[in-house]
Amino acid sequence: MSRQPIPSVVRRLPVTALEFLSDDLLLASNGGCLTLFDVRSSRCLAVAEVFPYARIYGIIADRERSQILVFGGKSWAIVDVAFAQGCSSTPELMVDGVFDTEDWIKAGHLVTDNNGMPLVALAFAHNQVGVYQPGTGELVHFAQCSEHCILYAAAFFGTTLDSLIVASGTVFNQVLFWKPLSHGVSPVRPVLADCPVSTRLVGHEGVVFSVSFGAAAQTVASVSDDRSVRLWDAASQTATVIYGHQARVWKCLILENYLISASEDGTCRVWDRRQDNRPVGCRRQCKKNVWALAANPSQTLVASGGGDGSLLVWPLDNVEGRFVESDDMLIAISLPPATAYMAGQACVKNEHIRAFALTDRNSVIATTHSGRVLEYDCGNSQWLPVPLFVDPRLAGYSMTTKSEKGDLIAIGMSDGSVALLGPQCTVHVERLHCGIVRMLFITNSLDAGSYNLVTVDADNTVIWTHVQTDSIQQSWSLRAQFDVPDSVYVSSADINERAGWAAIGTTNGMLLIYDLPPDIIHASVAGRANGELLSAIMLKPAIVWPHAHGKFTVSTIQIVPTGTNSSDQVRRGDAATHQNFYTGTLQNRPSHSLSSVVASRIAFEKITPGWIEQIIRTDGALVCVTFYRKRLVVVDLKSRDTLVSVVCGGAGHLWQDGLLRVCSIAGNSLAILVEMKRHSSAIRCVAFTSDSQFVFTGGASSELRCWKLAFSGDSVATASAVEWALAPVREMDSDPRIMDITIVSQSLSYVTTAAVYSDGAVKVWQLDVAQHKFICVAENAADTRTHCVLSTGHAKLPNSSQTLLVTGATSGQLTVWDVTEFVTEGATDRHNTVVMHPLCVCQGVHQSGVNTLDVQVSASSSALFVATGGDDNAVALTRLEFSSQQTTAPTSSSEAYATAHSSSVQQVQFVGTGRICSVSTDQRLALWKYNEYSLEIAMENMAYTQVADPSCMSVLEHDGGTKMLVAGIGSDSVIFSWTWVNAIGNREFYQNCADIAITGASPSLSGKAMTILNYPGYPTVPEFMGNFNTGMEYYQNATTVTVYP
Repeated sequence: MSRQPIPSVVRRLPVTALEFLSDDLLLASNGGCLTLFDVRSSRCLAVAEVFPYARIYGIIADRERSQILVFGGKSWAIVDVAFAQGCSSTPELMVDGVFDTEDWIKAGHLVTDNNGMPLVALAFAHNQVGVYQPGTGELVHFAQCSEHCILYAAAFFGTTLDSLIVASGTVFNQVLFWKPLSHGVSPVRPVLADCPVSTRLVGHEGVVFSVSFGAAAQTVASVSDDRSVRLWDAASQTATVIYGHQARVWKCLILENYLISASEDGTCRVWDRRQDNRPVGCRRQCKKNVWALAANPSQTLVASGGGDGSLLVWPLDNVEGRFVESDDMLIAISLPPATAYMAGQACVKNEHIRAFALTDRNSVIATTHSGRVLEYDCGNSQWLPVPLFVDPRLAGYSMTTKSEKGDLIAIGMSDGSVALLGPQCTVHVERLHCGIVRMLFITNSLDAGSYNLVTVDADNTVIWTHVQTDSIQQSWSLRAQFDVPDSVYVSSADINERAGWAAIGTTNGMLLIYDLPPDIIHASVAGRANGELLSAIMLKPAIVWPHAHGKFTVSTIQIVPTGTNSSDQVRRGDAATHQNFYTGTLQNRPSHSLSSVVASRIAFEKITPGWIEQIIRTDGALVCVTFYRKRLVVVDLKSRDTLVSVVCGGAGHLWQDGLLRVCSIAGNSLAILVEMKRHSSAIRCVAFTSDSQFVFTGGASSELRCWKLAFSGDSVATASAVEWALAPVREMDSDPRIMDITIVSQSLSYVTTAAVYSDGAVKVWQLDVAQHKFICVAENAADTRTHCVLSTGHAKLPNSSQTLLVTGATSGQLTVWDVTEFVTEGATDRHNTVVMHPLCVCQGVHQSGVNTLDVQVSASSSALFVATGGDDNAVALTRLEFSSQQTTAPTSSSEAYATAHSSSVQQVQFVGTGRICSVSTDQRLALWKYNEYSLEIAMENMAYTQVADPSCMSVLEHDGGTKMLVAGIGSDSVIFSWTWVNAIGNREFYQNCADIAITGASPSLSGKAMTILNYPGYPTVPEFMGNFNTGMEYYQNATTVTVYP
């Protein structure tokens, strides 16, 4: 009984094979069907079902004969393309015959024999080649490679049977070249000896998924499970290795000027062969798997087929300029000499550009430190000779923003004024705020030439102003003031009058949505904005979503009306994610019904491993500006195409301000003495010298900086800081960050510092104080950089000159280094950096990363104690015993308290002798006692800190007590005193968990009396029997607690 296939009504299957029949005609697979498209009109011209039971995995076109070889699974077929009335008519696809084989087909090729007759060559999964008659399917030749193995990929080169070469991609990570006719040919299997391998290309670290030839047989591209694309020179058996995909690479295509690859990550990437295969384009097609690639004969178009059934045809002529890999490809604009635009006035020192904006006139508007607004003509590459305007209120401070098209520029000033530059460079200034203008946003209004301006001052006052522009002047009208909750800071805003509402984002992830009353939206533009603030309508938020983006800053907002009467859409971006929200329409709703409006999250997508800076609407499309690893990338939010990628050092997280603050603590008050900004991103670690004269900071991009502090007189009430030195940074792709630093030694002339890096590097730097210069005197060997190093500490052995460095890594191990020879002042006289090797390695101290460590010298023996805290929630203690011989590795022993905290430990520090303090992201401070001999760790005390997500801690013995400063989101100064069991058997509560000032205790009381401030209903609590639970109960209902006699 013959099998009848069940017919498919609708098919949308992965596109697994593509081939151009001409520059305009494209063949594509859809399961077992072959489809012919006209790429100019995107019209389907013909469809033929070739394989009822198999998918098409390969299409090979003979353009001269209009004949197509199609194969998939264990089947192959010949399909003719017929034009009924010449090439201008609609073609037809006719299947001549379908033939089956005994093995899986990996590649197909159309060749001719010695008489010019067409033949079909097929490569099979067992590294064999069969040659068939196209009309009858008769096997005429067969060959077996001497390498008996399984293939995942194969490719042919040559037009005749005699010149035919096979490139086989094996499961053993190799590409093999062999000729099927090297021992003659035979239709009988197996009779002749196996065909030898002529060339073996070795280098891949995973199975080979695809092989393709270039115009010459010696140029081959292969892709692999190792995520690499390799372009081989078969003659020298060398390869150029290209990385860029985030997952396995399925296909590659060699063109004259470009190399194109398709990957499991859903992207096609273009590499320029003329420029050392640098990336010049990236096109995102689908979420997962781009299976097929093809280029038209003139190599102007590329077609790609996705795992979601999508088929894209895209030009190659616009990929140039999308990827900027060096500063040489950028146009640098510098200010002209100050005398050129200051007209004989006294030149300002340190003149520089403070802010800029792009206009629709192909120019750049820039504000300078001296208070001038200049324009740079990009077309003529020159500055206009006369400033657009000069205002002393712009001196030293300015903020700029522009409209969507760049025809209106707004400039915020230090006194609360805003200057508008119209289409004809007309300038109008209005004072909208009483203080400095911190942020500005411009959106298009309903009518042409009208705009909405949102301004925010330092007091977080948010004002909505409507502006109407023409060729002569601007008309202002103050529309409303947006009410913003206390203790939040506005970071983004958008207004859409068609949707009938406004949206504001804050630095703590809050989303605020406002209803815009129709009478305000359609009010006529008349009057001046100046002086209208007191009469402005205060708009309350209709929807408040406190943690719409978690704790991350909402960096950008776009309101997109859906075109329906029931909902509108908000698109927002934060650290790395793009989210969509729907709400019910707010416009024209009565105020009493706004409580029923609900915002719902409908999409959450991570766009970049870095962060989203801005979402921009351009030509009806939304594009996303992102930053990651010193690269600005502009992404189309619909197609996910990379429109522009520029290497730069710019941008930083809005919440990672890179500020260094030096504070003083007096009693219960914290005062900022110094605030400096030089780091390009977050500062991860800080270290003071013993005399507090120098501060060392480290963070992202391998930035290691030294600052010198100076105090006025004996008091620390007044202090200043200057940047003293910056460590040199090597250019590298990995962009490592400094994870921790420690001051190893200090003298009048030199300061020796050790820094550990995210790429596994351990470096010893020596600062020449007089020369303001960092010199790297030692670093670890390359073979020891196997894991990210998270923490470091040091100690000098007692009764010895030996100085040791201890590091902890993500592997959970501790490594000990002898840095004695590098702490002397003569270390900087060496011409080359010394390569260090570890003295010993302590394995398995933690199950995962060693986040923090502290080193203490034993008071009773020649041993070091290392306290550590890890990602495994444990606190561990390691003892290192040293012999009298400095070159001998120490013996080590470790004990851990596995359940010390309920989340990762962020900081540990020794407190005197026999105690360790730890802090964790579970917001708990813990005090531990340990035995120096058994290393047994026992909890002595634990307290709660109000600091959210604690990241570090510092312990100081002061005024007879132990002070701990905990930092994270907020800071919490904690005074720790011990608890004890009193005479009647209760445990006394004599500690604090937040900002509690302990003023004393009367010896006549067995308990304590407490006054709880700032909390209604708990003015005074009389004497209580001071057990821990009672104290905690009182504390949980208070914000400030004072214990007194």
